[in-house]
Amino acid sequence: MKPAQSFYSLLAVLCIVFASCNNSTKPPASQVITPANLTEQYFAISTDVDTTLTTKEGIRVHIPGGSIQADGKRVTVVIKEALSLYDMLNGGLTTMSGKELLRSNGMFYISTKEASKIVKPLQVEVPAVYADTSMKLYSGVEKEGRIDWEEPKSLQSSDTANCDARLLFNNNCASCHAIAKKLTGPALANVENRWPNKRHLIEFIRNNQAVIHSGKCAYAVCLYDEYNKTPMNTFPSLSDDDIECLLKYFRRETERLGVTEFPKKTSAAEDSTNLAYLEKLWAKREAYMEENGAKVEYNRNYDTAFTVSVDSLLVQPVIIDTKKVVPPYENAEYYKITINTYGWHNIDCILDMPDVANSKLVVKKKGVYSDVINMYLVIPSYKVFVEGGLLENKVDYGFYAVDGNISLPMNKDAFIIAIGEKGGRIFYGQRYFRTSPTQTIEMSIEEVSKRELEKNLENLKMEDATFEVKKTKHFKDMKALDKEIERMKEKVKGVICNCQHPIGGA
Repeated sequence: MKPAQSFYSLLAVLCIVFASCNNSTKPPASQVITPANLTEQYFAISTDVDTTLTTKEGIRVHIPGGSIQADGKRVTVVIKEALSLYDMLNGGLTTMSGKELLRSNGMFYISTKEASKIVKPLQVEVPAVYADTSMKLYSGVEKEGRIDWEEPKSLQSSDTANCDARLLFNNNCASCHAIAKKLTGPALANVENRWPNKRHLIEFIRNNQAVIHSGKCAYAVCLYDEYNKTPMNTFPSLSDDDIECLLKYFRRETERLGVTEFPKKTSAAEDSTNLAYLEKLWAKREAYMEENGAKVEYNRNYDTAFTVSVDSLLVQPVIIDTKKVVPPYENAEYYKITINTYGWHNIDCILDMPDVANSKLVVKKKGVYSDVINMYLVIPSYKVFVEGGLLENKVDYGFYAVDGNISLPMNKDAFIIAIGEKGGRIFYGQRYFRTSPTQTIEMSIEEVSKRELEKNLENLKMEDATFEVKKTKHFKDMKALDKEIERMKEKVKGVICNCQHPIGGA
């Protein structure tokens, strides 16, 4: 073989190898889920004055005087934030850095309406329950209508406690309690607001039986009765500082999960009537749900977790309790970030958890009415949101290599989401699955309204449920029942036992 022929033969082989390892072919960027869907927040500031801005989701931006240079002395700062999985999905902000899969702790965008530039660094603090020390700050770069994340930089975290609250919670509380739902014990959201005396709460956590038998706290006795006189474990080794650290963690988680305060109580007679009526509404709705093939047990503690979304596409929750991998955490309330440029920024790290394994994931679509479909993989527990593309057969979809191979955490709740648009019509499909080494998933795609799309994406905010899309019987009746149940839930919040202690207990 001649040298030139040998060279071109080698080049051809290298091209084939590269193609086999390259990402699957992506369609044009989605026009349905884009950063334009995210709310812009505006702040008018003076450029020569030290200013601190706080966004709706709690991001704090410290702007020293003279750090922004503009023609005038006033500018309007524009901020977008995507700290929740829903906002990331709605904004089409995938967690990819080139070909690497990322897991995210939140994204934000900052700029000004007027022409300006940053001449001194801005300090940004992004809320974190506890900062994951493996996270880095990525900068967003627009490529073909998508945001890619580049130039990862190390992060700092603000030390605000001398204890590891997550470890305390996992070691002492998690076996019986969750923040936003009842397990063996009551939900812990808003716990301090439900005790008449905080000192009694601290003593109850340390030794509940001592408080109950002391007779000094009627609420503790009522709570004990509600949970069938089942004693809670005692924790004599917990110091006041440990318990305060836990309570602070409960407060932050309550705020992060959006659990609202309990309203004022009503009279006992009115409570009894309202509860009886609500039980009838629930029974009727449950009968409708069973007719639709759903096996749903409603939470009789009347908390927000019971709600099942009903629309022309019904989203039914299936509660799955799983042990999650716990990444390394540092005692921190905020990621501390220094930025020198406007644009998108992302707190992410490479998806390299201990449970990640080589796998194969192939998606087959059916019922498609749009020429272009954007296919996404979502893993809620790690806030992974990855766009896929066509595999080498040009029919099926994958999310990394053109043969469907991809490294994924195993045995995790995950979703495939398909979104298309044609002539103003939106097409959508959603399929729940558990990750495993080899999977082929069939995806049904149907036309939906914009509101239906938003509601299905919104439901992915729930951390303790999974969903399947299914047609609904008794649609109008169930919508009316939902409305009436929500109205009555507001009336009975805060009522369980004779002493009318608030819902959920301590």
